[in-house]
Amino acid sequence: MFHLPVAASGLRSANMQARRERILDAALDLTAIDGTEGVSMRRLAKRSGLSVQTLYNLFGSREDILLALAQRFTADVERLVVNDLTIDDPLDRLRAMFSTAIAKLAAHESTYRPMLLALFRGTARTPEWLGPVWARVASMGSPPLAEARERGLLRGTFAEDALVAHVLESYAWNLQQWAEGFIDHRALETRSLYGLTVGLLALASDDARPRLQKQLRQCERARANDERGDR
Repeated sequence: MFHLPVAASGLRSANMQARRERILDAALDLTAIDGTEGVSMRRLAKRSGLSVQTLYNLFGSREDILLALAQRFTADVERLVVNDLTIDDPLDRLRAMFSTAIAKLAAHESTYRPMLLALFRGTARTPEWLGPVWARVASMGSPPLAEARERGLLRGTFAEDALVAHVLESYAWNLQQWAEGFIDHRALETRSLYGLTVGLLALASDDARPRLQKQLRQCERARANDERGDR
């Protein structure tokens, strides 16, 4: 059996990844211009300078490209959070994860809102696309939770994955509300941090509880202000 030399195989893999990134960049541009309705395989091929067949070979379908965009967004947020090593407190790092992600959504709202809307609506009955995205998010959330327990900020024995899943379920609902245009990014952040804080309070140690209760009251005031502003 013929095998490519290691150097040649690595170069081929790098070229394939570069073409995937060109396609994703083109999809971001088209989504910002015309929403996801403007993301057709033919338009993607033209904008990326690649053939339609190459798009199918590298991704499989238009929906797979949208999913890859969501996964790349999550990876970008992960890099931002991991690089911010100045946040020593693990509970504050968890809050930073949500705030960083939502700030990125707000900065590129014209791109990410229609992209998420298409994913939510297109998979309303079969939310398989959430799996790989949420798995990446969960992998970011579990280590700070484990560290918080080791430091005595959270008490008892609990499964980090179960707590992350509970928090992400609330976040997914709020994210869909934002994608639908029912709430703005400020309300998305407030509600997401509220859900996180409620989950943490259920396990908080006596030392951590006052701080979390203060944060919860801040979220409640912010939610009340948002609701008054919507009337």
